[in-house]
This record gives sequence, C-alpha cells and structure tokens, in this order.
Amino acid sequence: MKRSLSILIVIIMMALTACAAQQPSEQPNADNATEPVEQQTQESSAAYPVTVTDVKGRSVTIEKEPASIVSLTPSNTEILFALGLGDKVVGVDEYSNYPEQANAIKKVGDFNGPNIELVTQLKPDLVVAGGYIQDDAVKKLEDLKIPVISSEAAGLEELYETIDVLGKVTGTQQQAEQLVEKLKSNMKAIADKTASLDKPKVYFNVDINGFFTAGKGTFISELIAMAGGTNVADDSEGYAQYSVEKIVEKNPDIIITTEHAGSPEDIKNIEALKNINAVKNDKIYSLDADIVNRLGPRVDQALEQLAKAIHPEIFE
Repeated sequence: MKRSLSILIVIIMMALTACAAQQPSEQPNADNATEPVEQQTQESSAAYPVTVTDVKGRSVTIEKEPASIVSLTPSNTEILFALGLGDKVVGVDEYSNYPEQANAIKKVGDFNGPNIELVTQLKPDLVVAGGYIQDDAVKKLEDLKIPVISSEAAGLEELYETIDVLGKVTGTQQQAEQLVEKLKSNMKAIADKTASLDKPKVYFNVDINGFFTAGKGTFISELIAMAGGTNVADDSEGYAQYSVEKIVEKNPDIIITTEHAGSPEDIKNIEALKNINAVKNDKIYSLDADIVNRLGPRVDQALEQLAKAIHPEIFE
C-alpha cells in the first residue's frame, strides 16, 4: 500500500509540474542559480567500455561514448543539459520543458508510461530512466539490448551520485564534478545563513485534494531543514496523505504550495484551516513547481525559493 501511495504521489507531482509548465513562472531565478552550461564540443574524459552501478544497484556497462541519448524524466533531462549534452539528447518525456531547447526534442511518452516503440525508433546509445515507477520500461529496454541507466534520485546524496554516474558514462566527468561542487557550494551558503535562526513550522502542500505532503525522507524535507524551517510532516514517511486535523494540530507558521497543487486562496478558503498561524498571518507562499518539485541541477534554486519564503529577512 505504501509503495502504491508513493507511486501515486510521484505521478501527482509530475502532473502538477506539467500543468505549471503551461504558464510562465512568476518566480525570479536565483542570483546564484545553476544554469545549463552552453553547448560546446567536449573532449571525452572516459575510456570505454565504462561500467557503473546506478541508483537501483544495477551494474551497467556502456561500450562506447553515447552519441544519442533518450531521457525519460525532466530531472534527468536537466542534468544532461547541465553537463553540456543537450545536442546529444534525441528524445525526452513529455514533461521535460527545461531548458527551452528541450521543448523541441521528440517526446516519447509521459513519466508513467514511456513509449518503448518511439524510444527504439530513435536508436539511442543510452536511455536514462526514472526510479522504480519505470521498472517495466527498464526491463523492456534491457530485453532490446538498449543500454539503460536508472537515475532518478530520491535525496540530495542520490542526486550527486546520479550526476556522477551520468558524467562517467557520457565522458563528462569533469563537468559533473564541477556541477556537484557548485550545487553544494550554493546550497551551503544558504544553509549557513539560516543555521542560527529560529525554525518556523512549515507545511508543504503537494496536492490540496487529499492533503498530500512531503514527509521525512523526501528531498523536500531536506530542503526545508536547510532553508531554516521545521517540516511539520516529518512524523510521516515519504510522500504521504495528511489530514486537515493533523495540519490544525501541527499549526504550521508557513505553508508552501505551488499554483496547481492548490493556490494560497484555495488554502485560505478551507474553513478548518482558518485559525492556523499560516492562514491568520497570511504566510502561504506559491513557488515554482518546475523548480521546487524536481530534484535536479536547479535544486539550489529550489532551496533559495524556500529560504526566501521561510526567512525573507536574510535576503533583504
């Protein structure tokens, strides 16, 4: 049941992110944000064949430097572009919309159901898949002898490992190391600013329909802590269905949402929540779903958006 709920939450977050992508974001980019590197001819730093272990513990051997790559998740698409590999990406899932160039790449199905026929037509040297939700797609691609790496990260350390693995198999290990170091540096700078501050109670709204939230063990909870807040849902594991009664009991000082997960007005209009601190003090903030809900190379921007909502005083 817990696994099924986790799959449902992943789909909800992906769908909400896709909806948000239809409108331009009102949130400014972070001043120190990590942007995709400019496309350039790169000399491979790898000696092939290369064997790596992906986030699911699979040993995968890549026989030659990939010249054509298919990405099946938005976060992996962003990583590939951030490593300077955008010109080699020939297929992406329909939710991949960043950077702008990704919109022009062949779409090969949604996050929950990649179209294997479309993928094979592109004759990729490498497919970068998501986590267990794409197990079936990974198995089918393996059966077709198409190299596939499962690289959907669940937390920050797994993100860094994912970037490292993709750097190794694509001959961009130096770029991968630089990207990880830049992310860590940017995020540490923010975390250091919030370390000695009070820790207001924060509730993160994944979906107002059912009151889904991000609990202990999610990267969202990691970021809330780094941004100087206390996640009230840390008494739940993973992405979980909360309840109005528990939200009232926890009485969060701040509510974080994204527009299509439920607007601030939607939340204010819930009668049972009218007396909690976040509603009474008008501290409900809508952030950019494409950034905050994706664990990828813009995670430093996600942290900055959360920190600005939780501790705006440190950015004045």
